[in-house]
Amino acid sequence: MISLIVIVLAAITLNEQGQGELIRDRELQMRDGYYRENDDQHADMDRTTTTSYDLDVKHSMRSTSSACQSASSVRNLPPGKPLNIVLLGKTGHGKSATANSIFGDKDLFNSEMSSCSVTTKCQKETGIIGGRKLSVVDTPGTMDTNHKDEALEEIGTSITLVPEGFDAFVIVLRVDVRITEEEKEAINLLKKLFGPNTLLKYGILVFTYGDTFMKSSKMTFQEHMLSQKGDMKNILADFGYRSALIDNTQKDPAILREQVIQIITIIDLIVSQNGGQRYSNDLFVMAQRELQAEKNREKAIQERRRQEEIDSIVARRLAEELKRRSDCFPPDGLVTLHDGRTITIADLRIGHKVLSNAASGTLEYSEVYFFAHLNPNVSNEYINLRTFKQNIKLSPQHHIYIVRNGHMKTIAAREVKIGDRILVLNKESLSFLNESITEISISTEFGVYAPITMSGTIVVNNILASCYVDLVPPVYSHPMLWPLRQLYRLSPTLSAQINAAETYGMPNWVQFIMDNLLI
Repeated sequence: MISLIVIVLAAITLNEQGQGELIRDRELQMRDGYYRENDDQHADMDRTTTTSYDLDVKHSMRSTSSACQSASSVRNLPPGKPLNIVLLGKTGHGKSATANSIFGDKDLFNSEMSSCSVTTKCQKETGIIGGRKLSVVDTPGTMDTNHKDEALEEIGTSITLVPEGFDAFVIVLRVDVRITEEEKEAINLLKKLFGPNTLLKYGILVFTYGDTFMKSSKMTFQEHMLSQKGDMKNILADFGYRSALIDNTQKDPAILREQVIQIITIIDLIVSQNGGQRYSNDLFVMAQRELQAEKNREKAIQERRRQEEIDSIVARRLAEELKRRSDCFPPDGLVTLHDGRTITIADLRIGHKVLSNAASGTLEYSEVYFFAHLNPNVSNEYINLRTFKQNIKLSPQHHIYIVRNGHMKTIAAREVKIGDRILVLNKESLSFLNESITEISISTEFGVYAPITMSGTIVVNNILASCYVDLVPPVYSHPMLWPLRQLYRLSPTLSAQINAAETYGMPNWVQFIMDNLLI
């Protein structure tokens, strides 16, 4: 009984003196300074309202000169709640080595000098370090592994390793290397991965290769940070100007512990500023939703650009095809005017009223308000469609009315087959009758004429045809030309000037659309 009392009193005395010798003995016995705990043993979370962060810059970027002075013994970490920390960074910058320095064990996390990411899976270790419980998760290198997507996915899984959330994100960078586009892209990616304000609230920059800095720099680390400009200054602002320096090659455990104490002190300040609220899985899920939404927006933009490129290519080819071919009637086609005269299409002029079919299905005389094509000096291929009594010639793409399955519709002349029924005018009853196509042939003739009427239809050789071609089907062409019809009604003279056939026998505005708007 007396022996038990003596042991208890000795333990209390050691604890009050703050020497940490009992904990140190346990650390030495359990693999050079740490012991692992089961992952299901987690500290209770302190959940309070997050406060705005305004950390004192001078305090957060303290000089490490005191840490470079050898100490007689290894100090404990500042007392406080258990901390959950995740380390992120680029391959070769000493991320895993920093995790080893925190635990005081050079072999705990897989670390070596390499241009390829040594850490390919998240690794979590938990231990009592200097009297403080720490859980540290090491992650694969960001933005520079052979399988970047897999590495980023693995970083995301780090959240699941610590369900109660993280107190701090430690981003590891080399102090002796300039910030490149790769580092900037990596940090931007982390912002997207964890949320835009996460690094500002929970992030700390830890710079490695402290031995190189101390040997080559005449400034303290604090002065060096305050002197930064450009990209580095912007990155420091992203992290609320929180930074620390560490030398992972330091062999003196006391000096190395002082550097770790500086990092933990800054993390404690982060915890305080956030009211003890950790970065939780809920916050990560929200960040992932926003990230996915952004990816969807980028995908939609890329798809729209790709479609615009395809449309441009198609439009260019259509414009070239329009210049090459002529979709119209030959000059000898006959039309009937409102005064009863029958003239050839070659003699037809703007303002003439020709026999056509109204939208209601009744016969009417509709004015010609412009020619989409008018050139007597070019040859063109025509399809000859013949019934028992009538025939009509029109270009392969020109639309003609047919009756199929009891319904009237328009199709391109090239699609008409023998046996199809077209609409032929019966002058006695002033109505259209169905007549079957008995013969189809092809001819080449000089002259191309494409009169456009107000109704969008025209009767040629007593056969009902459309004024439009297959390039833009009649169902779309007629509504699109509504402004030109209104212009003609308001000012036939001005309309005639605008629609006068010029280049290639087309109105200038048609040529302009093909040369500019369609390309």
